[in-house]
Amino acid sequence: MVVYVLQQHITATWLVLANILVRQVQPPITLKNLNPRPSPKEEAFVQGMFQALLEPCLASLLQAGFMEAVRDTLSGI
Repeated sequence: MVVYVLQQHITATWLVLANILVRQVQPPITLKNLNPRPSPKEEAFVQGMFQALLEPCLASLLQAGFMEAVRDTLSGI
């Protein structure tokens, strides 16, 4: 759901939620496992999610006036 919404409308909130989701896949550090590695299935999930998020983010940055619109929005806060 997070990836779908981000593909439709990129906001910082959805990017933060995607970051939280990716971090939850990382196994915790324990005394028995000081260098934890995610499983191949988890790595494939994150890689697929990254590719799905990167395309709309880069497409937005390539739009003429996108960065100016963000600046104007932030200056109104």
